[in-house]
Amino acid sequence: MKKSLVNIIIIFILITFGFSGCIEEELVEIDSDGDGYNDDVDMFPDDVNEWIDSDNDGLGDNSDGFPNNNNLTDKIVLMEAQITLFGNNGGFYNRDLQTKNKPWIIENDTKYLFFESEFKSTRGGILTGEKIVLNDNQSITLEIKNPEEIIRYKYEEFLNSDNITIQINEENSGDWFFNFSCINLDYDLWIKYSIYLGK
Repeated sequence: MKKSLVNIIIIFILITFGFSGCIEEELVEIDSDGDGYNDDVDMFPDDVNEWIDSDNDGLGDNSDGFPNNNNLTDKIVLMEAQITLFGNNGGFYNRDLQTKNKPWIIENDTKYLFFESEFKSTRGGILTGEKIVLNDNQSITLEIKNPEEIIRYKYEEFLNSDNITIQINEENSGDWFFNFSCINLDYDLWIKYSIYLGK
């Protein structure tokens, strides 16, 4: 009985302190750049401003305009704005989208142009979350004009994704114009949008 008790105590000691006979040393956590991310998980251990590179393109997410796209790094915002298209059962063309109706000159070293938007309707100046339903004689259109062509996107064409991506090439580089229009709306339309380039 006494021998069994001694064996139990020995086993307990070995399990508690390890078979080496001493307590294992705790791992020392090192954060070389002091950004709050230890070196073992920090992809940029010597850069206080970066710690992860989601798309593995060699550029940290905080410096990468497209952190989830290894084909693009530079994001150039042309415009971010909110506008209201006023409808009174007539046509309306918004000229605020293009500042002073002057073009943006987009060079062909740009890879893509992105247009993102969010639509909501207003009634009596109050923003509502109701779904926008167009009748046969109503339309909402985004018109994009470049040296190669004029592209007209109807509201229904980009309703699901709320974004448009256009590849830039030698033929369509140069002067670009953008314009919203709405026809025969009996309510106002609130739009938040951004236009930016990717290189």
